[in-house]
Amino acid sequence: MKRYRSNNGFTLIEIIVTLMLIALISGLAGISLMNYIDAYSLQQQNADVVQEARMVINRLLNEFIHITEVHQGTSDEIAFRSRFNNESDTTITYKNNSITINDVPFVDNVGHFNLRYLTSVTCFDDVERRKMWGDTWKDDISTAIQFDISFQIFPILPQYTNKKRTHSKTEKAISFTNITVVPRTLKKKK
Repeated sequence: MKRYRSNNGFTLIEIIVTLMLIALISGLAGISLMNYIDAYSLQQQNADVVQEARMVINRLLNEFIHITEVHQGTSDEIAFRSRFNNESDTTITYKNNSITINDVPFVDNVGHFNLRYLTSVTCFDDVERRKMWGDTWKDDISTAIQFDISFQIFPILPQYTNKKRTHSKTEKAISFTNITVVPRTLKKKK
């Protein structure tokens, strides 16, 4: 007896090999898609951080440009009078990774905030210039020639939205250093 063999259809091995190839291609496509989604999410986070940094810089520049009198200052706090704030007293403080203006939270997720004060206009060479920048406002200074602001802004990660956080050395931050501000209308002390 002769058996009749049909060539219609696929063998079991052909179907298994095809399914394995489809699974492999789907897995690679899924990994690529996840990488794309992660990159897009990181880009959005960075865009949010840059937008927040612009807001911080603009507000601080407006405050410092319009200073008329400085009452006291350290590397993380300054109390002054400003035309920007209708000639009323203003205090900017950096504490616990946050900047406050008159005890009202202004921005969180900030690190390494530092204020420096230029104490003399006679510093022309680089060596003298470094000596003339101080971390503390001195009452004997008749005017603030310039202010120097430096800080970092960290992205707000979803796991920290309702928790207190500290910044690790591995976190990516956007750093702003040596933003120099020259007040327009500072009154001289008498």
